[in-house]
Amino acid sequence: MTKYLNTICLLLFITLAWAQNKNNPKSNTPTKSATSAPTAPTETPDEKALREEFEKFVKAYQTILTHKDPKSVMRFMSPALKSCFYTSGITDKMKLIEGTLADFENHLLKLIRTEGMSMTYAVDKILLIKTRENTGNLVYTVNFETRINGAIWSKGFETVMLIYRKIDGDWKIIHFTSLNIEDEKEKGVCQSEFYLASETGNYMTKTTIPSGRGYTTNVDNFAFTMANQERIILVGDTAYKWKPLGEIWLQKEGKVGEYSDVLFIGKAHTLDKEDAIMLILRNMYKDNCSEIKFLNKKQ
Repeated sequence: MTKYLNTICLLLFITLAWAQNKNNPKSNTPTKSATSAPTAPTETPDEKALREEFEKFVKAYQTILTHKDPKSVMRFMSPALKSCFYTSGITDKMKLIEGTLADFENHLLKLIRTEGMSMTYAVDKILLIKTRENTGNLVYTVNFETRINGAIWSKGFETVMLIYRKIDGDWKIIHFTSLNIEDEKEKGVCQSEFYLASETGNYMTKTTIPSGRGYTTNVDNFAFTMANQERIILVGDTAYKWKPLGEIWLQKEGKVGEYSDVLFIGKAHTLDKEDAIMLILRNMYKDNCSEIKFLNKKQ
């Protein structure tokens, strides 16, 4: 079954890639929405009905963060839904995610539950509407943008193919294939590497973060020292206190060598320097990284 689904996804991906290349926009500015696209005079009654169901689906998805009701979107889908999402990130690396109806519901719930999330999903063109008996096919392009607390998370262009099946008189989506090309990304999965200075016990890290149309690598130095018999971690001009039970606090410096707690960062292992560094890095890059993968941390 998995092999069969992979083959279907590959064939649909080739079709979408051709359609996206043929219809590649010169800018990300949305043109007409799906609801304003003119109805072709040669549309059959089934194709007209399919278009109307599609427009309802798009409207429900566009407003998911307002009504917060996943069922209002999922009602357009068959319980047997299969999906293939191809994503080309800002580094042009292609990624495939296959899923089911449950996976699509989880996607909707993640959107709803992400604090500060806003989303734009503007249909650019409907490239194809075709039906034959109980099967339908609809291909469209869309400009998307997601923001968190006003800052761009992701922005790009997408070509989508929906395969429909008429079930009890209603058109339901049975296969959802998407080719997603990101133009910008300000937040996502980051990577960090540790480098230990064995003579001093201090560390240097290299952290790669999204920065619009590419990635930036930041170098940070972590110096471990003592002040008034308390452990202090210095990162540039910023100081953190690493307390005996593992709590790490951002510090405000008063007199030379004297610090006071300002903000609780979290709790690390009491003796593991790399664990403390990981906690601080997650706080330092919280606006850029939904997750940080630490590539060479000691096991």
